[in-house]
Amino acid sequence: MAHRTYGTMYYVRDMAKAAAWVRETLGLAARYESPEWTEFDVGGAALCLHHTDDAAQLGRGGMLIVHVAQIRDLVARLKSCGFAVTELKEVHPGAWCADLRDPDGNVLSLYDNGAVTA
Repeated sequence: MAHRTYGTMYYVRDMAKAAAWVRETLGLAARYESPEWTEFDVGGAALCLHHTDDAAQLGRGGMLIVHVAQIRDLVARLKSCGFAVTELKEVHPGAWCADLRDPDGNVLSLYDNGAVTA
């Protein structure tokens, strides 16, 4: 099911300020940058910043993103086993994600961009 860690995501209110902080503090260059989503390469994994205006999402810690194959089948299987999984969301063309929570409420994000084969 899970093939590798894609990265860790943090919600941020001000993308420009957060991205500048990562550049200046950690010395990382963005490998992708937009007002909604910015990624920095950290040894092959991604440090991902996701814009939000929802104050409840801010400051809650990171969310592990796991790279998976065949996310539609995986989500269907997890739902059939009784896991609470969000609906699939296309995060950019050809890339899909869904989130689920562990028993303590921590969020794990599943991500499939077609680059991983089963």
